[in-house]
Amino acid sequence: MNISNLSKKNIILTDLTPINESGVRNSLKSVCGNDYSVVNINSMSKISNENIWSIALVILSISKECDNTLDSIKKAWEISSSGIPVLLFSDFLNVNLYSLIASLGINGLMSYKESSSVFLDVLFTVINKERKFSPYVLEKMAWKLPALLTPAETNLVFDLLEGKRVTDIAKKNGRNIKTISTHKTSIMRRLNINNNSELSALGGVLNRF
Repeated sequence: MNISNLSKKNIILTDLTPINESGVRNSLKSVCGNDYSVVNINSMSKISNENIWSIALVILSISKECDNTLDSIKKAWEISSSGIPVLLFSDFLNVNLYSLIASLGINGLMSYKESSSVFLDVLFTVINKERKFSPYVLEKMAWKLPALLTPAETNLVFDLLEGKRVTDIAKKNGRNIKTISTHKTSIMRRLNINNNSELSALGGVLNRF
């Protein structure tokens, strides 16, 4: 379906498995009734500046089966930054990934392992443009959410996760190498990434293909 033709108050589902999509739709219907249209799209790229005004909530899956999870997270961050709440489902068990998502200011994150009652609890909060991470995710993060990254820090962490070198990033942005290295160290500490090997491992997970 072309979401550019839809009226306001649409909940967008993307990258959910058929089973998960069915469960989410049933839960949404029980909570929202006919107040929202629930629309499934097969690519986050279909969400653009022209149709984003019509969206009340985006529910997105980031999965080990995704071709490029980092691209999905980038798009989720862009949508969230525009004021549209985003709720992520994940089948990853990766504390660094959870910390990254939290530091980007994305509204909600929960695991596929959790119940429909947890989903509804998170949904109620997120659709009202507040933040809520599920108990499973928070437990893995030791019940602590990292401070939010600035836009400049966000662009830097995305470059690092794509495997770009500090020297190349500094040259591209016209910045001092030492300054970029300092920001990198600060970001890694915030995301509980202990060394470059862990950073590369996270980048490898998010750029599987």
